Amino acid sequence: MKSKTVLMIEDDLITSQLNQLLLDEWESVKSYTTERDGLTAIMYLEKCHSKGGFPDLILLDLNMVVMSGLEFLEHYGKNYLDQHPDTKIIILSNRVNDTDKQQALAYGFVKGLINKPLTNDKLQAVLNPEGY
Repeated sequence: MKSKTVLMIEDDLITSQLNQLLLDEWESVKSYTTERDGLTAIMYLEKCHSKGGFPDLILLDLNMVVMSGLEFLEHYGKNYLDQHPDTKIIILSNRVNDTDKQQALAYGFVKGLINKPLTNDKLQAVLNPEGY
């Protein structure tokens, strides 16, 4: 049964394409959208919010040029969290230092952090209602 909508925020084109191939294989993923940075993701969420639909899962890279993942989290917490508390946010990054990890997980709505690359096992854990 397809039920999950996913927003992936990833600035690396190759990583994004690999993740999309993985998401295509999962029956529980109804649809997904990829945005290249936090700013375009916010514009996407504005459209979702105004139309009444919102992603079930956000996979967020921390290290992006236009707007970092941490900046995105700050904006998300102020503008969307109250209306969409059930959206699961998972950090998906390949270079996470301890400071970035602590800052990201300090946002109580961030449900976990996984290292790239995204794999079937990691995606299964994220999509599982009891996972993360």
